[in-house]
Amino acid sequence: MVILSCKTNSNDNQTDTSNENKQAKLYQEVISGHDEVMPKLQDISALMEKLETKIGELEKVAGSEESLAELRNQMEALDNADELMMNWMRNFTAKYDGWEEDRIIKYLEEEKEKIKEVGIEVNQSIERARELLN
Repeated sequence: MVILSCKTNSNDNQTDTSNENKQAKLYQEVISGHDEVMPKLQDISALMEKLETKIGELEKVAGSEESLAELRNQMEALDNADELMMNWMRNFTAKYDGWEEDRIIKYLEEEKEKIKEVGIEVNQSIERARELLN
């Protein structure tokens, strides 16, 4: 009986360590996603300034309504991508006091997907803005 009890504790410890390793890995993947996207917010700001300048120039040109609409839509897309990142950062938490291990892992998996989606949106809006400016 004692051996069984020790063996069970050993398995529990292995499970605990495995879950802790999974949590640490997932957390690092989430933070890496954040760290990849965060510097691109500066790109968004710079592109928005360039788009504003181009809009200002085109407003003086007759017949440029279609181009102006496209540029304004792209400014809105950049602003939305920026806001998406800001919302993700406001809502993300690394405080799991009182959470079950499974809940923590599920949360981190969801956040990993969310920051991946944010990155896709940010990258697409930046790429489209650059295309319009060239």
